[in-house]
Amino acid sequence: MRWIPLEEFTAGEANPYPDGVAVLRRMRAVPLDPPISKGRLGKPVEFGYKAQVVDNVDGIVLNHSVHQGNPADAPLLVPAITRIQTLLGRVVRAVTADRGYGEAKIDQELRELGVTTVVIPRKGKPSAARREVEHARGFRKLVKWRTGSEGRISYLKRRYGLDRTLVDGLPGAQSWCGLGVLAHNTVEIARLIDAKQPRATPTTHGTRPRPAPPSAPGRAATTPPPDPLFHHRTTRSIRHARTAPPHREDTLGSGGRSI
Repeated sequence: MRWIPLEEFTAGEANPYPDGVAVLRRMRAVPLDPPISKGRLGKPVEFGYKAQVVDNVDGIVLNHSVHQGNPADAPLLVPAITRIQTLLGRVVRAVTADRGYGEAKIDQELRELGVTTVVIPRKGKPSAARREVEHARGFRKLVKWRTGSEGRISYLKRRYGLDRTLVDGLPGAQSWCGLGVLAHNTVEIARLIDAKQPRATPTTHGTRPRPAPPSAPGRAATTPPPDPLFHHRTTRSIRHARTAPPHREDTLGSGGRSI
């Protein structure tokens, strides 16, 4: 809660408060964040703004938006894909999202934009024909990938401050969310560039082995035992492993959460 002024007392106006109490303004309390009614058990009403992020298989957030209240998820998807195609100048071929976006109208609008693969489970009980589509191998594969990408929202909240905005109002929340996405994308792009750099292997150039100790008179010279430290340094290899899904630059996942 915060206090905001309603009006100021003008000069000569009677002070309604006791003598010795200087009051210049009357105040009223207003909530900082608007309420969002989601109907969740144990948390039927939350306070904040609703954010939507769209990322690709490389983990780069290509589009984000912040909305006041609790707008429906489905109408937010097509404008987001349109903005991405306008920005990148290419057609997105595959889109996957959670069940909140699952409407036949949304599938049709995405295909009109040129999207050839739409993997969004439908709301409610699907028909037999729809069940056959959703049980296909390719459909289930992209659904599993989207489920794994849910960690992107948690990571943005935990690491880049999208769980709570420190700036008042909807414009402040939009700026706060945008700065968090910018920081996240900067780190992810740097990581992708670094992963493509050739890895240098350790060599022994410039390393001189220790000379053998002089042998005692009357005894045959023996080969000195290898230096454990030197042996470890010359035989050690640096390995870099990274797991990632099959690379498809035009595969997008979408999700919405409240911040």
